[in-house]
Amino acid sequence: MAYLTYKWLHIVSVISWMAGLLYLYRLFVYHSDWGKKSSDNHDMLLVMEKRLLHFITLPAMLVAWVAGISLIVLNPDLMKAGWMHSKLLLVVILTGVTHWGIRLHKNYKNGKASYSSKTLRFVNEIPTILMLVIVALVIFRPF
Repeated sequence: MAYLTYKWLHIVSVISWMAGLLYLYRLFVYHSDWGKKSSDNHDMLLVMEKRLLHFITLPAMLVAWVAGISLIVLNPDLMKAGWMHSKLLLVVILTGVTHWGIRLHKNYKNGKASYSSKTLRFVNEIPTILMLVIVALVIFRPF
């Protein structure tokens, strides 16, 4: 029963993490487009980014990591599978994308944002691509 509970918790937290990341990078696009036009827009977007990071994205990421590690502890045979090693590498990269989002938020807060909305629109697709590959690895277990 514990394994299924951790599995459920892992899936729910990953969904929340992904939702937070996708919305966060979309907020950065808006910030790049509209934040320079008005200090009110800038301030509102900063609040939205901060709340999204601190109340959804980061807690969900931490729960996903804890639940995922718990699944491995409960079933150590998972680490014998090549697909799991690939998945973990991609999850580390996804964690890096999350931390890059934290840095981008801080740059907007400090007035040092330097990415165009076009670049941020491209970057917004990275979490989606990582998610698609991670889910494919889990479902199809190719190696």
